[in-house]
Amino acid sequence: MQPIKNIHLKIALCILACCFFAKNKATAQETLPINFEIVLQLCNANNLTIQEYQIRQKAAAADLAKAKEWWLPELYAGIQTEQRWGAAMNADGRFALDVENDNLWAGIGLDATWNFADGIFKTKAAKLQNKAAEYQTQAAKNQTILTAIEAYYDFLGAQLAYQAYEKLAEESDVLSQQISIQVEAGLGYESDNLLSKSNLNHLKIEMLDAKRRWGATAARLANLLNMKPNIQLVSVDTLLNPVEQSTENEEVAITAAYDRRPELKMLNLNQEALATAKKTATIGLALPELRLNYFTSQFGDLNNRITPLNAIQFPETDQLYPTQAFNIGLLWKIPLGTLLYQGDIKKYDAQLDLKANEIAQQKLTINEEIAVCKITMDNAREQINLAKEGSGYAKKALNQSIARQELGVIRPFEILQAQEVFIKMRLDYIKVVSRFNVATYRYQVAIGNNL
Repeated sequence: MQPIKNIHLKIALCILACCFFAKNKATAQETLPINFEIVLQLCNANNLTIQEYQIRQKAAAADLAKAKEWWLPELYAGIQTEQRWGAAMNADGRFALDVENDNLWAGIGLDATWNFADGIFKTKAAKLQNKAAEYQTQAAKNQTILTAIEAYYDFLGAQLAYQAYEKLAEESDVLSQQISIQVEAGLGYESDNLLSKSNLNHLKIEMLDAKRRWGATAARLANLLNMKPNIQLVSVDTLLNPVEQSTENEEVAITAAYDRRPELKMLNLNQEALATAKKTATIGLALPELRLNYFTSQFGDLNNRITPLNAIQFPETDQLYPTQAFNIGLLWKIPLGTLLYQGDIKKYDAQLDLKANEIAQQKLTINEEIAVCKITMDNAREQINLAKEGSGYAKKALNQSIARQELGVIRPFEILQAQEVFIKMRLDYIKVVSRFNVATYRYQVAIGNNL
């Protein structure tokens, strides 16, 4: 059922997009309708910060692939010549003067060195770091999406505030015209007319300021979604409702977060990788290094001839002989500096202590995040109920004031007060619902859920 629901959502957005595009056809700025789900999808697909950490993850995978190459030998093949003039050492130790040594070597070979300590422990450390990079990417993704969620609710709140001021300004304009007619008919005071016009201008100023905030928050959201310039974002979420999600007991949530948070998993794996790499300077010293070299070739004397100017000619062999060689060595290296001063071990120990400190700090950060989110949600939940109730009262009072004004039994300043209270309560509701929703998503990430 979920795919069908997504298809319906996309079709609806396409229809809305067509409507918006048709409406703004004459303008240079393109309008794009979005909602919360579209923001999450675009952030996952387009955000450059997420892409950066995905590239970092690829780099870690490349390091692992490089570490796995340690056991493969190096092959070589080619041709090599050697020319010497002057004195040469004969086999019996006497020097022969005025001789020329001109040889040709052509063959293939294999050369390999196996450092078992580096090969075993550094490869394992690279595997752990590669896995840690995956959790680092997930952690960065969560934080980036949270930033996009917060930006979307700021954007939606600014849009709804603009629309609220716009509607209130329209109602105030109608009211101002009615008062003007009453004054002209001698049924009202000129001061009431001036006051209503002043209030209308005030509402228009607030409306334009809300429009400015709407544009600024839209630009920030477009930046996070990596959109091209000259796109005007418009949310199709006309209502701002609280997001209801289950919350766990704080102690249970903290314990679960320690096991689920990608930041802690990353730090633990990095610590394990360092401990593994440290073994190259401890038990790894007991492991030998294996060297192997083998080649087969044709080797012999060259018959040099004078080559004409600007002519290319390969040397002609006088006599070539098949030659083979095989060398193998098993060596134990004993680094006295490492044994006496233990510099590498101390460096690893210091890095491990730093990782342990980072893990402890991360746990404290998790504790703080969970506590702050729960306090914010509990506080905002109460504020939502108050703002919702107060907004209802203010709307009802405003409607009654307007109705009495039409009957001429109320002074305009009372309507202005009702308008002011109503818009304040409406903006309070938008603000606290946005705060509650952002805190709810932050809480889910804080306890270890991924977005």
